[in-house]
Amino acid sequence: MNSLEIRQSAKLIDLFRVLDQNIPAQQISLFIEVATNEGITMQNLANKLGLLQSTCSRTVSALSKVHRVNKAGLDLVEAKEDPMDRRFKVVKLSPKGKRLWMQIQDI
Repeated sequence: MNSLEIRQSAKLIDLFRVLDQNIPAQQISLFIEVATNEGITMQNLANKLGLLQSTCSRTVSALSKVHRVNKAGLDLVEAKEDPMDRRFKVVKLSPKGKRLWMQIQDI
């Protein structure tokens, strides 16, 4: 990694720190995976990131509008039933997540 890439990575982390000072790297990784694979299923997301299904679900909840423990989430992603197969949930960026992704791409 060269110095430009390091500075860009630091700027990316700073964008997330504005939203949550203590955001875990796992949430940042999951957000980036969703942004680059819009409409990915929770199962595929868990597999790509090497997460347990339960960990993936908790992480998506933290990035959704309402966190699992009924506190406000970051509202960066949305998880909805797959209309083609209701056994699966697909994850997409929310409007707020799309705005953040555009900022990230400008780095």
